[in-house]
Amino acid sequence: MVLSCSNSVSNVGALDKSARITSVLTKKPIRSSNSARVRLAMGRPSSRSSDATDAAAYRERAADNGAVGRQMVSWRQALEQKWSTLRFGDVRVETRDEQQLFNVQVFLNDLDPKAVRIELYADGVPGSPPVRQEMKRVRQMAGESGGSVYSTAVSAARPPADYTARVIPHHDGVAIPLEDARILWQR
Repeated sequence: MVLSCSNSVSNVGALDKSARITSVLTKKPIRSSNSARVRLAMGRPSSRSSDATDAAAYRERAADNGAVGRQMVSWRQALEQKWSTLRFGDVRVETRDEQQLFNVQVFLNDLDPKAVRIELYADGVPGSPPVRQEMKRVRQMAGESGGSVYSTAVSAARPPADYTARVIPHHDGVAIPLEDARILWQR
């Protein structure tokens, strides 16, 4: 969520009921009755987040007459326009030396590859968290508009069927999934 504030403050924690915060994306007011709601809107859901950290995040987005905020709005608009056209192609798995190498075809259809993150995901097993392994773009597919191959390696301790590829939004300074919860699953 990109925010603008109608009153000038140097400390986001100083915002109270009188502060008028509006979302740059929706142009609707966000009523903030306490600093925890401001933290949530700034992409920091933890109530332990410091006011100084929140103020720094706000200043970063508002710097240069909101240049970073405008970039975030453009990024989000591109996602909204092109998300429904994203798709997966073939998935290939090769086992080598106790590792499984996944190669996944992803069709971004003219969406900037930097606007998303491609991950290999597996639910956690008892006693361990889920696996979220970023996949790297290894090559663009010849003759395919917006098609690229992404690759990563994971331990062969789990079967390939435990894993699935996914596309999630990605932009520096944006709290995913708080500010954009889209996920495109390969299956």
